[in-house]
Amino acid sequence: VKVIEFKGLFSESQHSINSRNIDSGQIKKDKTYKIIALIDDNTKILKENDTFLIKGVEFNLVNINNANMLDVYFDLTLEKK
Repeated sequence: VKVIEFKGLFSESQHSINSRNIDSGQIKKDKTYKIIALIDDNTKILKENDTFLIKGVEFNLVNINNANMLDVYFDLTLEKK
């Protein structure tokens, strides 16, 4: 287990629909959790399915997006465990 620390902006919203939560023709809205973090030596080693602990709550990393492909910051999508 490797532990890293980095700073980022955390947000949660209820404005998107997660296609993984479509069940029997019903769409369930879940909160979306995101972190925007500068790309540096610590964030470069992140990979999908990594676990985050934010204020005592565990999250899984489900998507890493190199925003606008500029290599400046990552837009990280999280899911509550």
